[in-house]
Amino acid sequence: MLDAGISEGEVVVVDRGIGPQHGDVVLAAIDGGFSIKRMVSTKTKRALSPANPGYEDLLITEETDVVIWGVITRCVHMLRPFHTGRR
Repeated sequence: MLDAGISEGEVVVVDRGIGPQHGDVVLAAIDGGFSIKRMVSTKTKRALSPANPGYEDLLITEETDVVIWGVITRCVHMLRPFHTGRR
């Protein structure tokens, strides 16, 4: 989700107490795995959109195996990589 401001290895805060709205970045369980996507909601459709333009939106239907776990409200940017054991 680089285009959403979330880099690999960063920590995100997920609020499971609020419902997702159009434009929110969410943590979703998709086919048994977790993914971070942007919620797209209109009067006629709901979809999960990746920040990578090389991938298509995932349309949410009754047949889709998707559970929205929560809305990502914060991202902790790393200033120093995790300790690797070397000095």
